[in-house]
Amino acid sequence: MLRRVDEAFKRFFERVKEGKLPGYPRYKSDASYHSFTYPQSGFGPSDDLLLRLSLSKIGAIKVKWHRLPEGRIKTCTIKREGSHWYVIFTCEVERALLYHPTEKVVGLDMGLLHTRYLG
Repeated sequence: MLRRVDEAFKRFFERVKEGKLPGYPRYKSDASYHSFTYPQSGFGPSDDLLLRLSLSKIGAIKVKWHRLPEGRIKTCTIKREGSHWYVIFTCEVERALLYHPTEKVVGLDMGLLHTRYLG
């Protein structure tokens, strides 16, 4: 919440400095926020990995895993849509180099803009 307020005022003062019509940041109630984010820490699986997620300041909550996160988890966002709550993980995954060896020779004729298979 504090980061959002800080960013709003930074953008406000940038617009003042540029001479634009700034628009003072408005107050927003807690009902207008539908998500909150743990940037890089404060979350993780609890002891029973497949049943609960541990969140700092909240505790362990039951979750239904749609799919388990792969790679290194960077952020965790808790989001409310209607009467349901969702957990969204942002993960850093290494790209796998895809290489499909083939015995066929492929050539492209860029002048005619079509693919021609040789051999």
